[in-house]
Amino acid sequence: MQERFAIIGLVYVGLPVALGFACEFSGTIGFDVYDHRIAELQSGIDRTQEFQPEELAVVALHLTSHVRDLKGATSFIVAVPTPIDRVNRPDLTPLLKAAEKVGSARSTGGRVVFESTVDPSVTEKVCGPVLERVSGLKRGLDLKLGYAPERMTLGDKEQTLEGIVKVDSGEDIETTENVPNSRNSQVPGSKTKIEQFGITSLMHDPIARPEEAGHEYGFIFSSWKEMRDLDGLVLAVAHDQSRAMPGGELFATLRNAGGVVDVKSMLADKRIPHSVHYWSL
Repeated sequence: MQERFAIIGLVYVGLPVALGFACEFSGTIGFDVYDHRIAELQSGIDRTQEFQPEELAVVALHLTSHVRDLKGATSFIVAVPTPIDRVNRPDLTPLLKAAEKVGSARSTGGRVVFESTVDPSVTEKVCGPVLERVSGLKRGLDLKLGYAPERMTLGDKEQTLEGIVKVDSGEDIETTENVPNSRNSQVPGSKTKIEQFGITSLMHDPIARPEEAGHEYGFIFSSWKEMRDLDGLVLAVAHDQSRAMPGGELFATLRNAGGVVDVKSMLADKRIPHSVHYWSL
């Protein structure tokens, strides 16, 4: 199947991306919710003054404000703004609405990459569930997520889209589905680094294969009953069993004033005791 890209949001970040993809991929879609923005671009007017009429005219970019036109896309790049509210918190409303629109346009698998500037874990914890709910697709199987935060500065003619080095991240089945495979895990490396500081560490995984861990890394898993009297607990993998475990059972593993490092923000909806030093992404 031929790849067809759709860029959601056509202001100072999304428009250069849309034009860049349109130069390489025929049929690229540029979507914006504002009819007047689409009408301006179709008339050769860029209100950000980044592109001249002749630059807009030479690129075959399909401009639209209709969600139905997104159904032919195979991959989406979301570049909507993330303004701050009156107390300087990110307003995720445009991002959530964009995720809903993308989700409603997806009936088969594909990729969705977010370029909007957001806090860590927003792509995974906020946008991903919206996409799944609206589309009915499963991340890691039907739908792949990516994050490539924008690096462009309005009015900068030197550091353009083509010349900027970007850091991208992606999510695949090994990080989103409950799989017993531990061969691609980064956790054993973290265990080794922790022990370089003279710290004794235990490792528990409810579904990983103990024999595989022993063969690959030379250590064995501890049972959950052994996870007691701990100074610190690192929650590194978001297995369903770990998410479903009551907070009291998790915190019971700790000594008084123990610490919890919640890498996947699994405990965000649980009550954290005052005696626990809690940190999460």
